[in-house]
Amino acid sequence: MNCRNSQAGRLFHRGASGEELQIYRPDGELFTSYEEVSRSLEQAQYRAQQAQQRAAVLAERLRSMGIDPEQL
Repeated sequence: MNCRNSQAGRLFHRGASGEELQIYRPDGELFTSYEEVSRSLEQAQYRAQQAQQRAAVLAERLRSMGIDPEQL
């Protein structure tokens, strides 16, 4: 196990396999991995797209009832 403290107070730890690098924040929590950040971003983009589609459907429904959603 190879550990060291950087000047910024972060702890770097190389796993027993020598391949995995875990980077810890100064508070001891692990930094989020690239894969986790990427997955979260994809999920957020999907939810935003779904919300935009729902808003468009609701706006069209209001228009069909004679209500201009831009005036609300």
